[in-house]
Amino acid sequence: MLNSRQQRFVGEFLIDLNGTQAAIRAGYAPRAAKVTAARLRRNVHVDRAIQLAQRERAQRTKLTQDRVLLELARIAFSDVGAVYDEYGHLLDVNNLPLGTAAAIASWDVFKKNPTAGRGTVEHIRIRFWDKVRALELLAKHLGLLDDRLEASGSLELEMKFKALDEGRARNAARTDVLALAARNER
Repeated sequence: MLNSRQQRFVGEFLIDLNGTQAAIRAGYAPRAAKVTAARLRRNVHVDRAIQLAQRERAQRTKLTQDRVLLELARIAFSDVGAVYDEYGHLLDVNNLPLGTAAAIASWDVFKKNPTAGRGTVEHIRIRFWDKVRALELLAKHLGLLDDRLEASGSLELEMKFKALDEGRARNAARTDVLALAARNER
């Protein structure tokens, strides 16, 4: 039911989930790409095709919400101490526990030869993924964080608005009295 450009849009949309860029890559006019993408996303057939393609990709890659949460949990609850053995020696990267290895963003080894004949000195820098960000995402998923702003004290606001209205009324009355007095003086 989709024409060739709509099918291309579906495929391009799956790349980065950016409708505007997908429309441009699918051959739609760049100047109207944002509007075109919004129109295509509202098209029932295009939307179904995107949902079907996403489901098929998730099945093919075995990508599930559980797997994403597990990876976030590995980062959020990682232990820096797990990269060392019981004697305080750094473990080989191949011998790291699975959860610890998943929490490491980079493992850099620098070899330096400070003076000739003294051998090579090795420096290792290990950088972990952002633990706080992973905890934040998990907390949001579990409903522990609420980004909504709730207003309270509505009675107090009503009283302030009422006082403001009364002040305006008094000022209007004063203005009327002054205008009347000015007319009488003439």
